[in-house]
Amino acid sequence: MQTRFIRRREAAKLLGVSERSLEDWSLTGGGPPEYRPNNRRVVLYDVAELEAWVREGARRSTSDTVPPPDRVV
Repeated sequence: MQTRFIRRREAAKLLGVSERSLEDWSLTGGGPPEYRPNNRRVVLYDVAELEAWVREGARRSTSDTVPPPDRVV
């Protein structure tokens, strides 16, 4: 399976959040893993890791443990 990377704008769209949310999560360490090739301004996200990050926040009911505020999507 080949790794597929997307830019922040595409990642935000995929997650249904704003680019600003991803930026904020990047600063606080609460968001999905990101990659910066050669420490450049370009920020990339692995699609499979984004999907796994969303699944980690899955709940079966409203009485399940609530994810921390930085994990709410």
